[in-house]
Formats: sequence, structure tokens, C-alpha cells
Amino acid sequence: MRAPCSLLVTTAAAYGDHRCQAVDVFVPDGCHEMPTVLCLAGGWWAGDARLRARALAMDLAERGWPAAALGLRPLDEVGDGHDLVDDVVAAALRAVEEATVLGAHARVCSLIGGGSGSLLALLAGHRLQAEDLLRPRCLVGAGVTPTISPWDDCDPAIAERLRRFAPAAEADLDPLRLDPAHFPPVLHVHGDTDPAIPARLARELHRLLRAAERPSQLTLLAGLGHDMLDDPTSLAARNALRPIIAWLGQRDYL
Repeated sequence: MRAPCSLLVTTAAAYGDHRCQAVDVFVPDGCHEMPTVLCLAGGWWAGDARLRARALAMDLAERGWPAAALGLRPLDEVGDGHDLVDDVVAAALRAVEEATVLGAHARVCSLIGGGSGSLLALLAGHRLQAEDLLRPRCLVGAGVTPTISPWDDCDPAIAERLRRFAPAAEADLDPLRLDPAHFPPVLHVHGDTDPAIPARLARELHRLLRAAERPSQLTLLAGLGHDMLDDPTSLAARNALRPIIAWLGQRDYL
């Protein structure tokens, strides 16, 4: 059984004027400048990202990690994916600022994205590192969405959302076309029965990063589907969180 943990909490800290541009921050009392884990939910960029990520952020905080649930505007209310990446970068800066006041590290963070949230985590993590806005210590994609290009047998509804995210198929919105040198260490966690996104896409990004001699680990979980982190109390989430927690705590990424 997990030991009781006293949390310092800031909710709905705004970083913009839109109702969804806010973050929730959970910091264990006495965390001693640990990096903040920034949580991004999936859902193909609907308007409830912060609320969907809260349970995961709270679970991580109860395990001893400063954590934040990031909100962002719905895709249908912005121009395209560039606006959402801008939101995640601004939300990350706001969340780390709030977490620092509560005792977390002032510059270092990690990112966890579930499903389509992993695409934003990859893009924002790359930008935060490339532009030295924060220092991403590592990144996790669970149910990895590593590309904007619809794949063979892609569900038409998913293909439509990807086209809406990147209508001109810009290279700067596709992790598979970014400079691998600016990715932090990446853990890809994928279910081998994911009905939405084939595991081979996670393998493709993993191979690209390893070929560029960037730290990358691929963990395939037997019997798991797509939204494995939505409910941290579920068996699927517990299985997924084991390698994730180990990755967050690793000092030397292989």
C-alpha cells in the first residue's frame, strides 16, 4: 500500500484567455527541487485535456513526483496544430513556474503524453529543448502517435483529425521529420492490441532515434489497448506505469 502523501496544489492556473488555457499542479510536500512531470491527455485534441490528465498527474504526485495536468484549446477552435503546440509550450512554462513556487525544480521537467497527447508531448518536448525554454529530462509516449501521416488501415475519423491538425503536412508538426538531436530521452509504451494506432509506428520513431544515437526505449505491453493511462487505478495503467516510473527515475538513459 502506498504511504500517505501531503500535496501542495494549485488548480486552474491560467496561461491564456481561453477557458481551457489553464494548468493544475500537484507537488508533494518536501519534494526538494525534483523535475515536474507534465501530463498531456489524448482524445484527439478535444477541450477537456486538463480534466482528463488530472487523475494521472495526481497519481504521479502521490508517488512523489511534482506533476501537472496541462489544458489546451480544442483543435476545432484554433487554426491548426501549431496553435496547440504553442499552448503546450506556454502551459509547460506556467506549470513549471507554479511548481517551482511549491518546491519543484525551476528549469527541469519531464513530459508524458497519452494517445494523441503523445504527439504534442513529442513536438513540445523537441521545441522546449531546441529553444532552451526548459530542460526536458525525458519524455514518455503511451499509445504513441509519432506522425501526422495517416497509416495503412487508419480509421477515417483519425485520418480526418490528423489532416485538421496539419492541413499542409508541415514537417515541423511531424516527429518523424524533426531533427532527432533535439529530442530528450524518449520512452515509447505501446499496447500490442492497440486498435487505433499500430505499434509499428512507435517502432519507427524508436529506430530513428536510436540510429541518431539518441536515448530511446520501446516497451510493448501484451494485451493492452490504446487509452492505457486514462484511469491510473486500472490494471492497464498499473502495467504501463511500471516502466514509466522507472524511466522517470532513471539517471543514465541508455
